[in-house]
Parts: sequence; structure tokens; C-alpha cells
Amino acid sequence: MGLALTASWEDERGIEQQLHCTTRDVSAGGIFAQATTAPMPGTPIRFTMALPATVSGLPDVEIRAEGSVARVERLATGGMAGFAVQNSKFSIHTVIPAAPVRDRGLE
Repeated sequence: MGLALTASWEDERGIEQQLHCTTRDVSAGGIFAQATTAPMPGTPIRFTMALPATVSGLPDVEIRAEGSVARVERLATGGMAGFAVQNSKFSIHTVIPAAPVRDRGLE
């Protein structure tokens, strides 16, 4: 089961790039993500992904991490690419559900 992931990095021109992709593998040491494009190996990268309670058995959490792209794989079919990130640090944050909004109607 792939998890949704948002990755961001600066390209070689210094322009901030953002990519929405799906994980193939996740561990404390890093991730492998599948996407239609990939940053260059060695690129510093940040990513955020949600880990729902249905996957972890714990409350919903958000994982925020920083690392560098360790390798890039380009798949011949389907135009997909994949990249591995080696984490240098990560943090786990509990997701607090938003309070329901009450419809007070017109008074």
C-alpha cells in the first residue's frame, strides 16, 4: 500500500520544486517514492506524509523528514520514475482532528 507523500527541494537554478507522489517503501532510514519525475541524486529534500491509523494501528500521524536523494530509478514503461531518500532527520506529529463546524443558520 503506497502512502501519499509531498516532497520539496530546490532545483539546480535555486527554484523551489514540489512533487506529490506515492511511497513504495518506508522505513526510519528513508523512503522510496514513485513519481512522474525525480530530483537529481545528492539533492537535499524535505517530505511530508500522512500515516493513517488504519495503517499504523496508532492515532493518525504526520511524518516530516529531511534527507538527500540517494538514487533515482527510471522505469521504461509508464513514464514513472522512482527515487530513494536517505533521512538525516525526521519527526512524527499527531494529527488533531478539526472540530466540527456547527451550522447556526440565519437568525
